[in-house]
Amino acid sequence: DERRIRQLMSTVSAVRDYVIGSEVSFHDDFASLSELPTSPRPDPAPRLWIGGRGEDLLRFAGEVADGWNAWGGTAETFARDAGAVVRAAGDRAIELSWGGQMILAETDAAARRRLGDRDPRDFIVGGPEEATRRLLEVVEAGARHLIVAFPNAGDPEPYELLGGAVLPALMGA
Repeated sequence: DERRIRQLMSTVSAVRDYVIGSEVSFHDDFASLSELPTSPRPDPAPRLWIGGRGEDLLRFAGEVADGWNAWGGTAETFARDAGAVVRAAGDRAIELSWGGQMILAETDAAARRRLGDRDPRDFIVGGPEEATRRLLEVVEAGARHLIVAFPNAGDPEPYELLGGAVLPALMGA
């Protein structure tokens, strides 16, 4: 909702001012800092990443963040939202990442069985070839970092397939 977005923007602005400023005084509806010294000063300053979607958030991420992460969605959605972030960044470089859930198995059919009654729109579902194809679509849409989560995290098979088949295919593309 709008209040949560404004609160996130407030928090990010206060943290960014704290990390890059010599002293921070910041006041709004969500935060109040008075002459907060920045000691010790980190060098280099930590990189600031923002994740999420929504027109205001995409613009804000482009204006202040070093990186932006989209969670889930198609390559087309990622390309559209990443374009808004890059436009808002102007001449400033910004890193782009995509994260999402994956059901990965030896074959597409086995992955579909593991999906069960979950909504397939919330996942990349398939064997190594399908997973690689879908991840490459996101890379081609502008993602330079990929984050993959497995809902069956206790099962070693998806990790073995990701490292043994998908990652080499991505690196070779």
